[in-house]
Amino acid sequence: MGHIIVSIAVMIGILLAVTTTHEFGHYIMLRIFHVPVKEFSIGIGHLLYQWKGATTWSLRAILFMAYVDFDLGNSYTELSVWKKLVILSAGIIGNLILALVCIIPTWLNPSVLNALFVAFNTHLGIGPISFLILIMRITNYGFAATVLFLGIFSLLAGIVNILPIPGFDGGWMLTTILRISEKKYEPIAMASIKVFKIIIILICLADVILLL
Repeated sequence: MGHIIVSIAVMIGILLAVTTTHEFGHYIMLRIFHVPVKEFSIGIGHLLYQWKGATTWSLRAILFMAYVDFDLGNSYTELSVWKKLVILSAGIIGNLILALVCIIPTWLNPSVLNALFVAFNTHLGIGPISFLILIMRITNYGFAATVLFLGIFSLLAGIVNILPIPGFDGGWMLTTILRISEKKYEPIAMASIKVFKIIIILICLADVILLL
């Protein structure tokens, strides 16, 4: 039971590290280019704590992701294309930096690489339960294996986000390059995110069914 609790804590920590690094990359560039940032939140859902300054900093109950909420008004839309691309790519760059910091010190260790290979070399789904089981296996091999997995996961998150999928950073970057209005594209992005949430729910259900 103790190992399960530790693994859940590690899983939450990995998800928070990857998403917070990603969103903080966006946040830094938004502030550099003077775009108002409404909120930077650690977690989603019920508000636990909030500190208000130039940006509202929030801590919310469901701690598996972070997000940054910024103004899509004139302060952003009137930026040059290259500045928008810098803002949009900053999250991906944040993920790549985290990946390098985690992977470089650990990947040359043969025992760590072998541990990850063993952990992955069993049939699992792609939902949250399978992810937790994978974390439980990896934590059995110690801190270095967990750090290496964090780096790999952050690298994959960066790669996925650069894909030109509506709602993802890559989708926003493509519309910016094509000079499509943000106000015209935003409803498409929001609809895509809703579809993506439905897909996640279906993946979770399939994950449970496959592991029964």
